[in-house]
Amino acid sequence: VIDTPGHADFGGEVERGLSMVDGVCLLVDASEGPLPQARFVLRKALEAKLPVILLVNKTNRPDARIDEVVAENQDLLLGLASDLADDMPDLDLDAILDVPVVYASGKAGRASSSKPADGSLPDSDNLEPLFEAILKHIPAPTYDDEAPLQA
Repeated sequence: VIDTPGHADFGGEVERGLSMVDGVCLLVDASEGPLPQARFVLRKALEAKLPVILLVNKTNRPDARIDEVVAENQDLLLGLASDLADDMPDLDLDAILDVPVVYASGKAGRASSSKPADGSLPDSDNLEPLFEAILKHIPAPTYDDEAPLQA
């Protein structure tokens, strides 16, 4: 797990971090929606052709607006895909537009693939649905067990 800063001033750190991962869980607050830095990090992830899982957190906040936040992220993905399409003709637009969504309350330790009502906890009593989404949508790392150790 790598938590990357989203601010453009940390672009080099974001790119280094993304070069070490096999996929991205884009964590978005259920009331705030995607912040400007999410666009920067998500663009870099799409340029690196990394699979993305949208993780809508804090679904139990009283001001949660889950459907709107998911739609805002889909609009963001669509806009980024459109921006990148000319430079990346092999970009898998279907995969970008069909990003899996997991709903969570990290504080409560709960996640679900089913959308809860605004202001409600996910229906699972643990984080297993998040782990299942990661295992299903993020490829396992590859390595050569005979290769020398690298730092």
